[in-house]
Amino acid sequence: MSVMGAVSYLTSWVYIFPSIGPSVFMIFYFPSSPISAPRNTIMGHLMGIVVGYASFKVMGMLGMADHNLLVLVSSGVSMGLFGILMALTGILHPPAAASCLIASLGLVKGISQAAGMVGSMVVICLVGYVVNNLAGIEYPLWSPEQRAVLPKIRTVLGDVEELEGGDEIERIAARLAMRQKLED
Repeated sequence: MSVMGAVSYLTSWVYIFPSIGPSVFMIFYFPSSPISAPRNTIMGHLMGIVVGYASFKVMGMLGMADHNLLVLVSSGVSMGLFGILMALTGILHPPAAASCLIASLGLVKGISQAAGMVGSMVVICLVGYVVNNLAGIEYPLWSPEQRAVLPKIRTVLGDVEELEGGDEIERIAARLAMRQKLED
């Protein structure tokens, strides 16, 4: 955060925003987790900002003049769409949802602010790469080698988790319950 503060001060741009804190925490507390990898961090925030910004602009163009209604609908639409896109693309980084919400509230005023937010994530990931690897902690340059291990989901029918073997229908049902994309 100090690096981002210094960059903000030297460039007179605001590179610190609410969702950067949780991302920094994840990069340094869970550096080996796939959801902390630069691919998921940078692409997640980029996707969130684009979805939120587009939602705000589209809802505004649809004639929602009342700002409160515009923000309410835009935030709901963008968060739902962002959640679906995260699940479909496998780009999982929960703090990026906050960037989506920031943009859907109309707080991102243009491409330069969006670029600054994504640039912040790039810098944070580079700092995370250097610091973690100097400390002997593996942190990937872009993407982790393994995919994220998803937790069990408790349902009324019992716990659901990924299955390695077993019946094909059971594996498909488990993947659907775990919200994972099915292979073709």
